[in-house]
Amino acid sequence: MAGLYVSTPHGGVLALDATTGKLLWQAPYNPAYVLLFAVNRGVGLGDGKVFIATQDCRILALDATTGKQVWNVQGCRDTSNSWYSMAAYVYKNQIIVGTGGGDNGTIGLVSSFSIQDGKRLWDWRSIPASGRARA
Repeated sequence: MAGLYVSTPHGGVLALDATTGKLLWQAPYNPAYVLLFAVNRGVGLGDGKVFIATQDCRILALDATTGKQVWNVQGCRDTSNSWYSMAAYVYKNQIIVGTGGGDNGTIGLVSSFSIQDGKRLWDWRSIPASGRARA
């Protein structure tokens, strides 16, 4: 049975049977706070997990078969004006995500996390703050 995974605006995930459309499981998510936009652009898949980056700056790993949460880590370094609205991009055993919030003055941050345990691997500032380096 092939699965189809859909993200919801506030960071929930639905798993559907790709042939019939039948709901296999759902993993609702209630963000700690909501900023300007209720949006999520998709999930990442890898290592038997579904990954989602949430509006309240969390990275979640869900078991792709059951929807049970495997791990949940803090993503954004600054949550005062940053959020995630992009799909979690999986590349070479990493989840790569970038913050939204440029219209609120965030400096922009791209981060990498391990698909195994969510450990932060690296950060890169796309627009460094005054007096700071990009990395």
